[in-house]
Amino acid sequence: MYHIKNVSSFNVALHAERGTKMLGVCDRFHGNSSLRKRPGYETNFDDQTNEIEVETTILDSALADMEGIDVLKMDIEGSECDALLGASRLLMGKKIKTLIAEWNPDSLGADASKSIHILRENFNEVGYPKKDGEITPIEIDELPRYSFISNLVCTKKL
Repeated sequence: MYHIKNVSSFNVALHAERGTKMLGVCDRFHGNSSLRKRPGYETNFDDQTNEIEVETTILDSALADMEGIDVLKMDIEGSECDALLGASRLLMGKKIKTLIAEWNPDSLGADASKSIHILRENFNEVGYPKKDGEITPIEIDELPRYSFISNLVCTKKL
């Protein structure tokens, strides 16, 4: 990947369990494709969604061979909670030092409170980057006040 060492990317659908799911593939805004059903998306974004069946895996399996993960970046359109549920061994084993993920309660839906619980249990600090690169800390329990954070940075002291 661009001649960068120590970086891996995976083209997989992450979920809380292995199996198959229907992926809503967006015609216009491919980056909005999601495993989650999002009522009103097509109208709000003037986009069409076609569903395809995809295999899903869990982070515990996909990253099982990794000794440690300095940074795990996810932007998976509301499936972050499902992906973290499939990472219980990695999280309990403290293999993920930093998680960067989108915080979007509208996309997370009912999983927003479950996501906060997972973050509280597994990370010491959360915040978001300012333009100068500094991280502005926020309390995990304050996340419901934020309607959107594009790169929520979650770290833990090992």
